[in-house]
Amino acid sequence: IKQWYQRRVRTEEGEEESVRITCQVAPGTDIRPIGSDITKGEVLLPSRTYLNSSEVGLLHSQGITEVEVNCKPRIAVFSTGNELVSDGISLSCGQVRDSNSGALVHLLSEDSYSVTSVRHITDTLDDVKKGLQEALRDCDIIITTGGVSMGECDHIKTALPLLDATIHFGRVHMKPGKPTTFATWPSGQLYFGLPGNPVSAMVTYKLFCVARSQGMGRKKC
Repeated sequence: IKQWYQRRVRTEEGEEESVRITCQVAPGTDIRPIGSDITKGEVLLPSRTYLNSSEVGLLHSQGITEVEVNCKPRIAVFSTGNELVSDGISLSCGQVRDSNSGALVHLLSEDSYSVTSVRHITDTLDDVKKGLQEALRDCDIIITTGGVSMGECDHIKTALPLLDATIHFGRVHMKPGKPTTFATWPSGQLYFGLPGNPVSAMVTYKLFCVARSQGMGRKKC
């Protein structure tokens, strides 16, 4: 559109040799003034925005080729339970295979997160504390499955305060997923305790972990 045009008549069928205008066209109709998409001083992308293709395209449209970003969080995935058996080991009576770890790692990968630690924790308070302490040294987010319900072998809710974590909630009003637990540390690290049931674990991961982890990252890679 030439800059001196004041109005424009929309045609949908391509080029025309001649047109008949049968309506009144007000000045400014279908004309987008230069700079009307973004005003001076407007924030293009607020802090903690997750960069997808549309956000990158917006930055390029303004000639911005470099921005300061945070690295993606380091995530640890733990499964809990004496009954769990890893792949490649024969099952004994009362044992089941650990399907949650593999499923969560794959879900995290689908959401563009990488897992730095995967391990199994037995149902003892000492092992739970040790596992959480080790993860806190290297990870920003800890996700566990099982161990957060009301059983006598569920020790995670006991271990968290002993490690200076604040439990913000330990039950939610939904099924599946009732014993879902969320806690934080003063350092800013996050804990998500998901139920041990595989379906519950995947549902609560999508509802809680993804929503809270978006925009989280580390200043130093």
